[in-house]
Amino acid sequence: MNKIKILAIVGKSGAGKDYILKCLKMCPIDKVNYIVSSTTRPPREGEVDGVHYHFLQHDDFIKLMEENKIVEMSVFNDWCYGTTMDSLDVDKINIGCFDPMRLDILSDDWGIDLKIAYITATDKERLVRQLTRENSPDVDEILRRYFADNDDFKYLTLDHDVYEIPNHDGEADQVCQKILDMVEYWDDLD
Repeated sequence: MNKIKILAIVGKSGAGKDYILKCLKMCPIDKVNYIVSSTTRPPREGEVDGVHYHFLQHDDFIKLMEENKIVEMSVFNDWCYGTTMDSLDVDKINIGCFDPMRLDILSDDWGIDLKIAYITATDKERLVRQLTRENSPDVDEILRRYFADNDDFKYLTLDHDVYEIPNHDGEADQVCQKILDMVEYWDDLD
């Protein structure tokens, strides 16, 4: 049985993972499938259904779970987040953004070959990015996420399948290239 290859992009809030994923999508590669996760939360300012997430009703998400059509999921603020089977391509390297809790689920799945690109940035860079990405940022939510990330990421360890990639201001192109290099190297192993 061929394992499903997933390259998970992770990082604390404001590290730039969503921006990096957006930049990667502008360089289409035949051997890559970009994962569109599903969620029950409402869209944020500027988010488009089917592009940023598949925005589902709670009952529809639960039905997919009951039908074993969700590979991994987590609940945050009473909203469900997850990856559906139909968002993955068994013949390609699947790339998407994940949180650490969902990584634990993926790493325990024997049918998945998981590699992790851990995007990092300084605390100052992260906070500035979060404060400037929306017209009216919710500062309380930004601070809550900032402190929650310290707990969520404390157990993420760097090993042979976790690659730390610093993302300092102005370095998004280099970060994207490092991820594309991971894809090339992984593909060469087959």
